[in-house]
Amino acid sequence: MQIELIGCTSAGKSSLVRNILQSNHQNGLNLVTSYDFVLSWASLDWIKSHGLRMLCLNLTALLACILTWRKNFEFYRFVIGVILRLPAKVGFFERLRIARISARNIGIYEIVCRFTPEQQIVLADEGTLHIANYLFVHVSAEPNMAELEKFIRLVSLPDVVIYIKQPESVLITRTRARNHKRIPGGSPFLIKQFIQHSLVVFEKLVGFSSLESRLLVLNQGQNMNTVVGYSDNPLLACARKIIPIEEMT
Repeated sequence: MQIELIGCTSAGKSSLVRNILQSNHQNGLNLVTSYDFVLSWASLDWIKSHGLRMLCLNLTALLACILTWRKNFEFYRFVIGVILRLPAKVGFFERLRIARISARNIGIYEIVCRFTPEQQIVLADEGTLHIANYLFVHVSAEPNMAELEKFIRLVSLPDVVIYIKQPESVLITRTRARNHKRIPGGSPFLIKQFIQHSLVVFEKLVGFSSLESRLLVLNQGQNMNTVVGYSDNPLLACARKIIPIEEMT
């Protein structure tokens, strides 16, 4: 099963992944991050250097992205079109970065989808849906909702989506404390604008009908909700069991 965590910058995705792995370590559940799964699958998990691990991960995922081009051709064409239409303030190297991340996330998804053993749970805090954060969230432009709707029609979906929902004020405070490379100069005004754009994108994203049956919403780490009518989904029930809510408060 492939579970993707989504949410705005500073919502707590990486922290939740760590908490899930730690809290389930003693329970015998077969959980792994998507990055670690791909490196293990490629027999590269022996590498210790973080920089070298990320290089190998990116190259492996890029190869998978290329090999599955027939399946994902329409999505690749869509992503390239969005990147080319980005505002002029989004520089050339940032556009290349968005393309690289998009290709990496699709490649990882394809590897996990094809080679995950039965009963294994793979957690991703940078998956296919998070590509929307790079394509549509910018300080220099309002999110394009029409293109976001096309995005959700074309993108490959994980088995379960966990949306980590935080108040705008919390997201702004955390982002100010951490800084963000996509927010020039760390301006308070630009931080607020970036977070507001991000909230618009993710709130719209989780509202699409194609996610209803696979969506869990984690509200400020205090409670989880499903879309009405899907509470009996066994995959969602499994995901609920592994999430340590009390550690996210």
